Amino acid sequence: MMMKHYCRGAADGSRCPRFARRPEGRYVVWGIVERPQGPETTHEQVSRAVAAAGDQEDLWVFSGANSIGVVLNAILCDEPAE
Repeated sequence: MMMKHYCRGAADGSRCPRFARRPEGRYVVWGIVERPQGPETTHEQVSRAVAAAGDQEDLWVFSGANSIGVVLNAILCDEPAE
C-alpha cells in the first residue's frame, strides 16, 4: 500500500485544484491497482495513514482489489474486521 506522503511528487499532477473543490472537508483518493506487487494491505497500514493525514490532509491510498474490504474497514471503522 502506498500513501500520499510516499507518492506526493508523482501524484502532484493528478491533484484536483483547490479552487475546483469544496472549501470544507477532505478527500479520499483511492487507486485500485490491477496487479499489485508486494504484501497485502493491512488494516494497521491504512489506520496509520488515516491518522497521519489528520483532519486537514487528503488521504491517498493505493491497494489491490483483494484489499478493498480492508481499506474500507480501516477508513470507516475503528476495529479490524474479524
